[in-house]
Amino acid sequence: MVSAFGAEEEKEELSLSDREINRLDVFEDRVLSKADAAFSREQYDEALGQYDSFAQKFLDSPVLPYVLFRKGRCAQLAGKLPEAIEQYQQMAQRFPGAAKYIVPALYNMAECHLQGGASDEAVKAWAAIAENEEYAKSPLAAAAVAKLAAVLSKEDKQAEAMAYYERMAVSLGDSGSELAQQAIGAVVRQYVRTEPDEAKLREFYKKIQPAADDAPDDPSKSPAYWKWVREGIQANGEFSWSERDQRKTYFESWAAIMEGKFPESDEFQIGLASIRYGADRDRDKWAERLDEQFKKHQQEGDWNRIIEFVRAYKGNWTKIKEYAAMLDYKTSGIEGISQLLDVLCNEQQENYLAKRRFQEFCENLPFDELSNDDVEKLILLAHEVLGDSTAAKGLAEKLNFDGLSDADKLKLARKLLKMDGAIAEPVYASLSDQLAGKLELLEHYEKSDDVAGALRIIDELAGVEKYAAKARAKKAELLRSSQRYSEAIEAYKLVDNPPDNLWQIVECCVAIDDLEKAVEQLEEIESGYEDQAAKAAYRIACLYRDAEETQKHAAALRKVIDKYAGTAEAAQAEKEQELLGVPPAMPDDPFGR
Repeated sequence: MVSAFGAEEEKEELSLSDREINRLDVFEDRVLSKADAAFSREQYDEALGQYDSFAQKFLDSPVLPYVLFRKGRCAQLAGKLPEAIEQYQQMAQRFPGAAKYIVPALYNMAECHLQGGASDEAVKAWAAIAENEEYAKSPLAAAAVAKLAAVLSKEDKQAEAMAYYERMAVSLGDSGSELAQQAIGAVVRQYVRTEPDEAKLREFYKKIQPAADDAPDDPSKSPAYWKWVREGIQANGEFSWSERDQRKTYFESWAAIMEGKFPESDEFQIGLASIRYGADRDRDKWAERLDEQFKKHQQEGDWNRIIEFVRAYKGNWTKIKEYAAMLDYKTSGIEGISQLLDVLCNEQQENYLAKRRFQEFCENLPFDELSNDDVEKLILLAHEVLGDSTAAKGLAEKLNFDGLSDADKLKLARKLLKMDGAIAEPVYASLSDQLAGKLELLEHYEKSDDVAGALRIIDELAGVEKYAAKARAKKAELLRSSQRYSEAIEAYKLVDNPPDNLWQIVECCVAIDDLEKAVEQLEEIESGYEDQAAKAAYRIACLYRDAEETQKHAAALRKVIDKYAGTAEAAQAEKEQELLGVPPAMPDDPFGR
């Protein structure tokens, strides 16, 4: 849908500012409000007539540019393109200084021309915006220039198109907007691939890049410039198989331009190796170039550089493994290990290799020399970066608790608990009050739905007389809630709170469709607990009903009615019996009839 300005980039219709509204008199406001209301209802013919009426009545109104713009807008939205163009032209001729309205008027006029197939006229309208210093300040000007350059480019007028793209890129600067990136991308492609020209590319770079205080006057002497160039080369270096000769020529020519520059800059030389690879497509030569650069300038203990070359070898598992093996704890410390794992996991997606390398690190670490802070960092790496809770727990067992108060231990345990309860367990086990630690762990496992962890702690608590009964009940409840019904049945048998535990066994039997055992358990409740007997008998009837065993259902209902007359269960059984169509039992005749 076309917007206020006719641009897809805009979301709202162009309207009056508060300041403009305050300049209206009562009569102007009344007439204009009716026109705006019709416009909002999308009744454009009606709105056009009312805007026209306003223009004829209030010839000197300060909002006349807005009214004339809206007339053109109404005609445009109503599909009356010639009339819209005429209205916009009149507005532009009468109020050439009203940039707020004339820029969108010219833009919309161009859109109308384009829809009507008159691209030359559209170009003139966009150019009128681009060439006017005042109009060019409008937010809409960049969109106009972009469309203008795109049309010229399609018409094979590259020189004119590039001039407009450059102008737009410079005016938008480092705004980072989509239009700015579009303009910069178009110019870079022109000077990198369409008509390669490093000198023109360099001059363009100087125009769009804010110069740093320490930047040389000549960008070609700056690694930052060549990084930008390499990005442009790679971004425009897509070729099909049939274009392989062009691809080779493209990359070779740029490699020749870059050859011999910044020999000590790893970033530059790694980038140059990629450009050369674009030409020869030889991965062995690419690796040889990187290896040569590394060996030529590597200093002992420079672990940061090792990581940079691990990063450079992305996609080459053998070389990544080779360079990752160069880094050791003695020279890099925990920080180096951390950075290496981050690159391997998050940049290279080499998780298996990262885990292997971390395991090798840990096997050779002098844990007796490490502080608890260092071990914590390793635990964090294992859990957060590698996703290896087992390794993290093993590292937690390496923590040194000597000299730590229970308060410090508890603080550490709760910190690790945020990662995983299993990781925190060794710390909780070191507390003087281990039972309190187990209870806190149990609460964590229950909240985090960690059934395995909770059951492990419950089994430990079951061996403590004070907590044994509650632990057995909690275990049975947890097994049932996690739908481990067979295990739950055995656990409920150990819970000493009949008949509640017996009822829970019934429900577990029902859950696993073991009707026979469920009925047996209910019969036990019925015979052993008088106050629960009617309820148990009726539940048996319900189970037979749900199992669609009609005869057993009817017999069970008759039993409830006969044996437990006067109870709520008997009353409910009588209702069900009626629904089954079974006649009620006749009372015995005292006269023998």
